[in-house]
Amino acid sequence: MGKDVYTVPNLVGMNREEAENLLTKLNITYSITVIQSADYAINTVISQDIPPGKEVDREVRINLLVNSDVGEGQYRIGDYTKQPLEIVARTLLLNSVQPVIEGTPVSNPEEDGLVVEQNILSNTVVPKNSEIRLRVGIYEENNQKRQIARYLVFSYKLESLTSISPGESSSNENLSQKTADVKIILSDEANEQREILNKPVKYGDWIVVCFKAYGKAKLSLFVDNNFIKEIPYE
Repeated sequence: MGKDVYTVPNLVGMNREEAENLLTKLNITYSITVIQSADYAINTVISQDIPPGKEVDREVRINLLVNSDVGEGQYRIGDYTKQPLEIVARTLLLNSVQPVIEGTPVSNPEEDGLVVEQNILSNTVVPKNSEIRLRVGIYEENNQKRQIARYLVFSYKLESLTSISPGESSSNENLSQKTADVKIILSDEANEQREILNKPVKYGDWIVVCFKAYGKAKLSLFVDNNFIKEIPYE
């Protein structure tokens, strides 16, 4: 089996939100460095550290340089309506804004899992660690399931020193080059047990998973086939 790779997209000149959404859709990890300059358009990607068109391993992180008028410790809220919760939640959490999810029934199956309403207007600048309420569409044909269906978000930063072999340095630089196989199993009141994540993740990266559950639920987290913890949702 060949290595998992991706082709780096051209992000220069993109709006920050557009760039983040594209990278999330393409399952590309990224980081953002913010500057404040009168020489560039506001909220725009100025440069990227890997040239577009280059093919790199999936675990390689791309760094973007973005010009912003938002001060340190602040974040500008985007327009998240009609976007998948997975993309919105990851963008918010990586920028230290906490999404609070509220489900709302929808009649169109294409709206299942999409944000239909937000309580903070787009372009509003908020302090980091703020909360934003998101109403997310829930489509279910089965009436009994519809009554207990909800969307949930799980986030976890993969950090471990157990992966360091004897004699190796435990520096952040060395650790960030390692990956682990992460698996998450969901169990809920629908008597279903299903795998909602199974992929390699680089140490130091955030795992953000959005999932639909029915009633009380729990997640079981495994790293390299080792059980790490159970996360209950009452």
